[in-house]
Amino acid sequence: MIRVVLINLVLFLLPFIAYAAFLYFRKGRFNALEELSGRTFYWLVGGGAACVVIGLASLATFQTGDPNAIYEPARFEDGVLKPGRFRSPDEEPEPE
Repeated sequence: MIRVVLINLVLFLLPFIAYAAFLYFRKGRFNALEELSGRTFYWLVGGGAACVVIGLASLATFQTGDPNAIYEPARFEDGVLKPGRFRSPDEEPEPE
């Protein structure tokens, strides 16, 4: 879960980072209060939101699992928590 949040945060900040780098290399300085005012800020927020939507759509499209997989919930075994997992239908379930 934290991986998805971090990926979305980086995707959202990507236009801000690119714009800051552009201004730094063009002018040799970057003043956030001066440069990120007005329409520029809203364009960067829109670009960041677009990056997040594209990232979520690509994650949903390309990171799919087996639709026939069977979920085995998490369980305690000998005092140790075994995490839940998806197994293929032809795989034997673990004994309880």
